[in-house]
Formats: sequence, C-alpha cells, structure tokens
Amino acid sequence: MYRGLEDRPERVVWVVASTVETLLALRLGVHLLNAPEIPPVQLLNQITDPLVAPFTQGLLQGGAQQTLAINTYALQPGSLLAMMVFWLLGWGTAIVVGLATSSREATH
Repeated sequence: MYRGLEDRPERVVWVVASTVETLLALRLGVHLLNAPEIPPVQLLNQITDPLVAPFTQGLLQGGAQQTLAINTYALQPGSLLAMMVFWLLGWGTAIVVGLATSSREATH
C-alpha cells in the first residue's frame, strides 16, 4: 500500500541521513586509501570534520587523532563510530516522524 504524500517528511529524513552516511563513507574510504590532499579531498574533510569531531575527542591521545595504520592504510575509528551513530539517529528520527505524520484510520 502506497501512502502517498503523507510520507514525504519521513523521506526527507532518510535523504538527509543517507547524505550524511555517504559523506562519512567517502571520508572513510579516502583515508583508508591514503588519498593525497587534493582539493576535493580537502573539501570532503572540511564538510565531515564537524560530524566526526564529537566522536574523535574521546579517542584523542597526546593531541593527535587516533588512527589504526597498517602500511599506508589508515582506519579512523571516529569515522566508523560517527557513521553508526548518525545512521541510528536517522533511523530513529524517521520512525518518530513517520509516526507523527501518519494518519490513522479508525477501524470499527
């Protein structure tokens, strides 16, 4: 059953959550591949730094961001944690918005 226009706010939440997840996944991939700091990578880092910062503050040791490095590959646990938290926030928000905007038909 297609709900029509009443699910539009829920779709907006999913689009925003998916966009954030995609940006964080790109950041993770760029850092895993140890991509050079070219302008698109710098822009991606500038956009995602505020999203990842709350999750790296607790992971800081000696003033440097914690990474797990093997040869040239670097895994940032803060990025993974941010992806998990923002996905859960998007999922929870979509449920709440869906419940708040759904019209319930009275059954007799």
